[in-house]
Amino acid sequence: MQQNSERFEMRLDLHTLQRLDKWRADQPDLPSRAAAIRRLMDAGLSMGQPSFRPSVSEKLIIAMLCELYRHLEMDGGLNSRIIEEASSGGHPWALRWEYPPLFEGTVVEEDTALEVADILEMWWTIELSYDRLSKEEQVKLETNAGITRENTQFRGFDGNEESTHYHVARVLICVMERFQFFKERGLNSHSPSLPRYRKILARYKPMKQQNRMGDLTSEQIAEIIRGA
Repeated sequence: MQQNSERFEMRLDLHTLQRLDKWRADQPDLPSRAAAIRRLMDAGLSMGQPSFRPSVSEKLIIAMLCELYRHLEMDGGLNSRIIEEASSGGHPWALRWEYPPLFEGTVVEEDTALEVADILEMWWTIELSYDRLSKEEQVKLETNAGITRENTQFRGFDGNEESTHYHVARVLICVMERFQFFKERGLNSHSPSLPRYRKILARYKPMKQQNRMGDLTSEQIAEIIRGA
């Protein structure tokens, strides 16, 4: 089957050609020059936009500037704690969330941060909805579904097995000051929690779309929590 393609010529200087041949020689199948160029192009294009990855010296400069910023108690539009955490703590997504105009036009993969935000929002809604139930409804929920206040509370992520999710939650709550409902709470569950949260989230999201989003009823809480 013939594929649509377009022929074009390119010229390489001797140094670049030597580097290309050296790369080819390191490949198990020794591709042709044309095949090697296609592979390198695919690899380069798949990388997308460059990410925020400061060098060690740049991290040091950023840390010193942030410390100076706080020491002088400068009242500006930037949060030095977020900047320092994004630089040294490996959370560049925090900058993109807090200062989106600086990153307009970039394509960012931040599935973990989005998942953590969804989980925190879900537990916030579940906990508030449970607290707003009448005492009779709470007793009925425990009697009929075995669900108590303890079952409806966010316990954090495991600091060892789920360290990425744990640190993202910490940055969102303690550094970016979002989801302050959980600010005074320990975020380390000391046991894996993510599989359970994902099951609950899969049940919660359709209800969120249907409710647009008021408090959950006792029946909805039971449906979301039961068996997870």
